Amino acid sequence: MDNYPIFSELNWYSDLKSNFYFMWSCSAHHKFRDLCKYFWIIPYFILDIDVISKNSQAKWWFLLDIKNKILELNIECSKKRPEDLLDENLNSEQKILKSEIINNLKEENYFILSKWAFEQYFTWSWEILDWVKKNEIITFLDIIKNN
Repeated sequence: MDNYPIFSELNWYSDLKSNFYFMWSCSAHHKFRDLCKYFWIIPYFILDIDVISKNSQAKWWFLLDIKNKILELNIECSKKRPEDLLDENLNSEQKILKSEIINNLKEENYFILSKWAFEQYFTWSWEILDWVKKNEIITFLDIIKNN
């Protein structure tokens, strides 16, 4: 599933398409991040919303402040049920905390899909029909391209 390179090609980001590496699990993101840093490569990650779930294994490799905020948010979900982390299912305090987590992760080059997982973003032909989702991905790609 090389969705981001195909999406990049279809949306005028073809210069980025060879820079994508697809990982099936974000729980090992820290190993790839550390390898990149060893070679002076700045890695960027686009992750599904369930990465900020209390039960996500990936959180243990984030900065302590981010990890603590994820634990404070205290929402358990999985890729199969990420709607628990959608804004419409959170109270006002949880929405603020979720936003802080996502912004803190963005500062560390982790971009979180705010509307579920990538499977809910792309069609089988790797297009995005929802403009909100498409604009979110394009924003991520713009940041990556301009850095």
